[in-house]
Amino acid sequence: MSLLNAYPELATIDAWISATDAKRADIAAQVATEHALEFETIAPFRREDLPLASFRGLDGLFRFVLVPGGSFSMGLSDSELRVLEELAALSRPPTPRSPRRCGPPSRCP
Repeated sequence: MSLLNAYPELATIDAWISATDAKRADIAAQVATEHALEFETIAPFRREDLPLASFRGLDGLFRFVLVPGGSFSMGLSDSELRVLEELAALSRPPTPRSPRRCGPPSRCP
């Protein structure tokens, strides 16, 4: 069952804000459990009336914020991938050439 089906409070920001503190904490705990995250806090985010839940994941290396009503695409789009590949190609060292064989060192230019 998806979290949205289990918790209609995640459908929109307004539904989330209207939920009680206890309900938001319950949802945050469930998200943490289902996604192997460590729940940090529910605190205002950019606006005093917008309490969002934050989590730590991947051994504390990343911070995640639960944004009700939001969505995201994981990974890169084809155009973003092309740009990264082009940038990576510019920073790669040139492919080494095979040493030229010209005989004894005294005959090499």
